[in-house]
Amino acid sequence: MIAWFWSSVFVLLSVSMGVVDTAPHEILDRKRTERTMSDAAKRLRAQLRHCPPNVQASWTFLDIERAAPVLMEASQKTGLSFETYLKMIWRESGFYKYATHHNRDGSIDEGVSQQNSAYNLERCHFVTGRKCRKKQIFDIVNNLEMMKNFMIWCASEITAQRAIVTCYNSPSRARRGNFEYSDRVEEQYIYD
Repeated sequence: MIAWFWSSVFVLLSVSMGVVDTAPHEILDRKRTERTMSDAAKRLRAQLRHCPPNVQASWTFLDIERAAPVLMEASQKTGLSFETYLKMIWRESGFYKYATHHNRDGSIDEGVSQQNSAYNLERCHFVTGRKCRKKQIFDIVNNLEMMKNFMIWCASEITAQRAIVTCYNSPSRARRGNFEYSDRVEEQYIYD
């Protein structure tokens, strides 16, 4: 408590003397955000430790550090918890970067968030701002950015949290009130 007091006094004096041009509340907000991102990366690492070796090998340290902020932003913008996003990724791909699933209609779901091939190059272009190649779909951050953008769209269309989660799998089911996908996501266990 005393250390916090003196560090606050130091920051206030630094700002008032012009040594630092950042206000104290901005410094505290930045530290809080850094701590939150660090916690998110730790939770993501903890989840990956329980995955098979090939899944763990598909994620680099940099992937984890870059993926955590994307998931945190998605969580903040949609009102869904960070853990819900971890559960969705676990449900979709088991965290395997190169996961694929062939659908009956001929399309393919690809990557950690299982982006559908009928839309993924278009979504990837929206996320990166340039024409995407197939391998960019398997980039973890691009894939999660596509997930985040779609989830933000779902949250803008539908307000109930269970419906937002179901919307990711099927917007039409969410509108009809079929929450089977959401229930399956909630059943997933997340490691601490």
